[in-house]
Amino acid sequence: MFDLRKVRGARVESGYNQEEMAKLMGWSARAPYAKRESGLVDFSVQEFAKFLEITNKQEEVRNFFKFNVH
Repeated sequence: MFDLRKVRGARVESGYNQEEMAKLMGWSARAPYAKRESGLVDFSVQEFAKFLEITNKQEEVRNFFKFNVH
């Protein structure tokens, strides 16, 4: 499960607003990205890989997931 707060934090830390990130991801509008960041739509593996590349967070991929240990 994604920790969407960390997704948003990585975007903000990288200096992009949602519209800029959407364009970098290849979308012509902000909505597709905003839906993913808010959890309404899941990131595909390819989309998340591109997000990590854009934000230069490839080495920190594990930090973007919540792990439930019972």
